[in-house]
Amino acid sequence: MKKTGLPDIFMYASNVVSIQSHHDDTDIAAGGTVAKLVNEGKKVFYATVTDGRFGTLDSNIPAWKFIKIRKEEQNKAAKILGVEKVIYLDYLDQGLESTLELRNKLVNVIRETKADIVMTHDPWRLYEGNRDHRHTGMMSVEAAGIAHHPLLNTELNAEPYLVQGMFLFRPFTADTWVDITDTIDLKLKAICQHQSQFGESIAELTKQQNAEDGKIIKRPYAEVFKILTPAAPYIWKG
Repeated sequence: MKKTGLPDIFMYASNVVSIQSHHDDTDIAAGGTVAKLVNEGKKVFYATVTDGRFGTLDSNIPAWKFIKIRKEEQNKAAKILGVEKVIYLDYLDQGLESTLELRNKLVNVIRETKADIVMTHDPWRLYEGNRDHRHTGMMSVEAAGIAHHPLLNTELNAEPYLVQGMFLFRPFTADTWVDITDTIDLKLKAICQHQSQFGESIAELTKQQNAEDGKIIKRPYAEVFKILTPAAPYIWKG
């Protein structure tokens, strides 16, 4: 069990990309860690896979308008946390599949951002009922494992790039606790930008969860992760 601030895996990392299914996923699960990384001089990118069109209870709002709202909310939140850029892939919300097309696009994202670390959903999280989370996580894990192979995805724009490790948020089996006491306020402010997702209420629930997680390392607030690192003959080891 690891109980820590920013893990050593970030020491030599310059760029981090968080691949998320929906616009608020990273802010809720890892916003405090993102802010800490930015404060340490790392460049953090977001890649949002789906368009988020079904994240509303208002049946009268047109899909195009709600998609626009969610991007505006994400852009505001990302600015608060210091995120370098948000990339939107615009796959259909709640319709994601594990496909070579998606994996190839994520390989391209990793190569273009020169991501030393990839953050994403834990695809093995027990009882994960959101298909977008499962498929985003699995295709991200696969993409991060092959992004450095020069003979794969040769049609893509960017040069191959070696990922040094992965950070799975909301994991089934956690091994890392990051102290976010110094960035919790920024995290909550970012979550509150997602007004269409009841930002203030979600921020309060998230604060309570982070307080519970913080007890593990005897700090006021923490976020939990599972770290994966490259190993042969397997692509990743935990």
